[in-house]
Amino acid sequence: IESTLQNMGSIERFYFTDISVIKDSIGQFTGLRDKNGVDIYEGDIIKYLGATGVVLYESETAMYMVKFDLPMVSSYSFDSIGDSLEITGNIHE
Repeated sequence: IESTLQNMGSIERFYFTDISVIKDSIGQFTGLRDKNGVDIYEGDIIKYLGATGVVLYESETAMYMVKFDLPMVSSYSFDSIGDSLEITGNIHE
């Protein structure tokens, strides 16, 4: 597909190709980074103090949370765990 765009008085051409993307594999960037400076996305699997969790968006509180599979604590906000977490993968791998 060829598209023409007028940009600051000049015309530039852009070429697009069809790219297949699985909608459920796209994660929203949280705006935060882990302890190694890696961007954190919704669906990332993280390690925090030896526990493993998944980054999820919580619509009721309108914030990103880390959901842990622990008997006493089920989730933390990023405010409470800070930059001491580390990404180990994501749910799509």
